[in-house]
Amino acid sequence: MQKAKAFTLMELLVSMLISGIVISIIYLSYEIIYKQYEEYKKTNQKITQTLLLNTLLKTDFLQSHYILNKEKGLVFIDKENHGIGYQFEELYVLRKVNEVQDTFFIAAKEISIKFQNEKQEVPLGLIDELIFDATILDEQEHFHYQKNYGADVLMEENLQYNLNL
Repeated sequence: MQKAKAFTLMELLVSMLISGIVISIIYLSYEIIYKQYEEYKKTNQKITQTLLLNTLLKTDFLQSHYILNKEKGLVFIDKENHGIGYQFEELYVLRKVNEVQDTFFIAAKEISIKFQNEKQEVPLGLIDELIFDATILDEQEHFHYQKNYGADVLMEENLQYNLNL
């Protein structure tokens, strides 16, 4: 009678133990990498959102004909009299163009709105400077935007101011 070649019970147990250890190491490695990816994704999304808001505010400041201070925000008016609205809330900034509304989850703090270097507290006034701070990824960031008006806009504003007196 010939003996059949086979593995012993001990060899099977050792191979199962080694494969179990390898599988658990692979699973833990995957879990660590996945958590790092999720953190990277959140960080990247926050940076992208901040850069987009910064770019849009710069563009709107440059391309607007004039900027008005409204309650809880600003309205950028272009030469065709179309408006772009910004609303600064406690936890986010809203940007509204026609029926499209963008939400930026950036908490703007210490908002300063000025016209000719004087702080504007009264709504509905012309502004030429916006300054605010925001905490982005646990770092305090400073945002500063300025509009240089032409003489035609300033004379029109002066005329409207004198008519209101």
